[in-house]
Amino acid sequence: MAIEPHHDVLRRAAKGALPSQVKGIDAVVVKDLIASGHMAGGSVSTLDGPAFLEPRITIPGREYLATLDARVRDQSSASKVRKHLPATVKWTMGMVAAIITLLIGKRFIG
Repeated sequence: MAIEPHHDVLRRAAKGALPSQVKGIDAVVVKDLIASGHMAGGSVSTLDGPAFLEPRITIPGREYLATLDARVRDQSSASKVRKHLPATVKWTMGMVAAIITLLIGKRFIG
């Protein structure tokens, strides 16, 4: 499962793994996160595009990151269940059909 850019940037910020100056696509994401209050940092944007100095995660950002992490965990578990559920249902229905067939055959034949 691919992680979304906002989640990735928040994770790296929480670990202290973002560079001291963020440019490029990460800067666009940081700009969104600053606008939503999930990150803080100084803007050094130029005509080349957005850039930020010393971006850091805020307390609401840590709470949002926890929500995103939980969502990824839940989706991962749910997708595993969904992936195997059809085979399990088919197997169960096959067993039920076999038992019913045996019971009916035993009643009429034997």
